Amino acid sequence: MKQQTMTGVFAALFELADLLDLAGREAALAAACRAAGRALRGRGPSMSASLLAGDWGCLPSSAGAARGVLEVMLRGGQLGLLEELRTGLPRGLVDLLVAPRMTAAQLRALFVSRGVSSWEQLEFIAGETFFPQLPGGGNKTAVALTKGLVARRHRKGVFLCGEALAMAEAIERRLAARDGVLRVAISGALRRAEPTVRALEFVVAGNEAVVVETLGPGRSFRSTGGALRFHAAGEADLVVRMVPIESFASALVATSSDHAHFEELRALARDQGYDLRLSGLRHPGHGSGKKRSGAGQGLLPLALPGDATPQAGEEAFYRLLGLPFIPPELREGVGIVERAARGGLPQQLSTEEIQGVFGVYTRESLGRESLEDMVHEAARRGYRWVGVNDQVADRAAPGCLSASDLDDQRLRLRAAGEKAGIETLLGAEVEILGDGTLGVEQEVLEDLDYVVGVVRRGQSLSAKAQGERLSRALEHPSLTILGQPSGRLLPDWPGLRCAWHEVLGRAAERSVALEVNLHPLAMDPDPSLQREMLAAGGKLVLAASARAKSDLERPRDALPWVRKALPGAQDLLNTRDAETIRRRRW
Repeated sequence: MKQQTMTGVFAALFELADLLDLAGREAALAAACRAAGRALRGRGPSMSASLLAGDWGCLPSSAGAARGVLEVMLRGGQLGLLEELRTGLPRGLVDLLVAPRMTAAQLRALFVSRGVSSWEQLEFIAGETFFPQLPGGGNKTAVALTKGLVARRHRKGVFLCGEALAMAEAIERRLAARDGVLRVAISGALRRAEPTVRALEFVVAGNEAVVVETLGPGRSFRSTGGALRFHAAGEADLVVRMVPIESFASALVATSSDHAHFEELRALARDQGYDLRLSGLRHPGHGSGKKRSGAGQGLLPLALPGDATPQAGEEAFYRLLGLPFIPPELREGVGIVERAARGGLPQQLSTEEIQGVFGVYTRESLGRESLEDMVHEAARRGYRWVGVNDQVADRAAPGCLSASDLDDQRLRLRAAGEKAGIETLLGAEVEILGDGTLGVEQEVLEDLDYVVGVVRRGQSLSAKAQGERLSRALEHPSLTILGQPSGRLLPDWPGLRCAWHEVLGRAAERSVALEVNLHPLAMDPDPSLQREMLAAGGKLVLAASARAKSDLERPRDALPWVRKALPGAQDLLNTRDAETIRRRRW
């Protein structure tokens, strides 16, 4: 037997051990396979010959249970158990075996308790308090895992909006401080408040050589499609469009729009005799011939270096086209231009209208802070009420309170609220089981101020079965909020499939609000589903998914993204008073 074949046997032994642990089967065989694998590490064909001749003395006694497995492998046979496990386990779960600092036993525990079977799900829960309670877990493991998962996402070129914005603002400040840069502003998907981005985009008026000198070190550079493009491994790509100062405002609008919105603006400009390009808005008759105009010629001056903000020039751009100002977050999709022309855009939600915060967890379940500290911090940040909804199950489980813990939590929450001078709401996040029932008894739930139902497992059900499951859950008399509705996780986990039109229509009929989960890895559901809920006459709940004090600001920080669904203040339960929530009057 060749060395390569022996190496294959060694690898298969460890794969079999890991898959057995993932499946929760035959722990003794898994341990024996690992012992045999360690003994075979680096050994050559002579070892295989000895084993085939019946000399098993070279293996430790702990590997005895793997003898049958080894014989099949060494003789070149197909190991039925290995094939069974490879095809029987969820593909996404098997892929997680290479996750940093994670054992197969830990992955099994996460799969059983939380349904984790994708990289996105693993990153979502990696920072939760209960993670160290896993077999062999700990805070150091959780930190190392989180760093590894973030690095993996960055290598794929995916950056969450918050982290991308911090990077973009730092670059914007560097460029603005350079002589030769007249104006600079963030544009693209980041300015539209998209939850994930793959590139940081900017519009710059000034000296191109200065921009290259500032951003070029440590990055590869090329000039294509009228833009400067910079790349460095593990970092977000930088895309800089250089424009004359006269066209800065119109170029900022154009580059902050998605393709559909840009084409609608371009058609409107053309109807009025203008020519809109990514480089700016031109006067009628300029730039349409064979000879190109010189720099700045024919450009419509809508912004000058002394303007206080880029928005001033953008407002002038929209006025020129006979439109009200359209905020960057709404510059996407078809129909916004027509709706704006009819005066159909709702008044923008403001942070002052957000009275309360839902989705607060404490260290008793998923959070990292005490109940008292989270309540005090909510009051300090100016909220009028705070809703605490730890995960709850009939029996204590990692990351969950038991139903019997709720009476004590109610007393502590009331006392904390009185001390901090803020109203409090006691809620619970409970699992929607496979048959559509809730994972906590009705007599426990009926005494709560609100109940959030979430699907933690079984996301892969068919669209029909998933719809039936959610529809049955919506009939529960205590269900107040449908939480993490699609279950999507960014960047690639799409979430549940079902007939959302029917589910959301039924939720609106039952006065069950739709949660908008503001965790940066969720941003769930997509604005299109939020709009569908509003069209059905339903309400939305902004849930901070707050594990720590800093997370409490999410309902305010995420307002640009929330505005994509075009809600009015009356459409959000966060704008109501606490008594309205308690009495379910919406």
